[in-house]
Amino acid sequence: MKHVVTIELREIKPKQLRKALAEHLRRQGVDARDIDAMGTRDLLGEVMHELTSQLAAIVEDTAELTVRG
Repeated sequence: MKHVVTIELREIKPKQLRKALAEHLRRQGVDARDIDAMGTRDLLGEVMHELTSQLAAIVEDTAELTVRG
């Protein structure tokens, strides 16, 4: 059985999104130089990977994630 989860980020400007994602990753211990080298899509991918891992731990299974945007 397939379950689809859609996350839409509305009403957020690109600079705001990048700043929020970067700050979250800094709090998680990601090196600032690594963050600066990433594009917004890469930053979003890192955060989505974290969310997917948390979901997989909750349901005790692996989850497949496709990021579009």
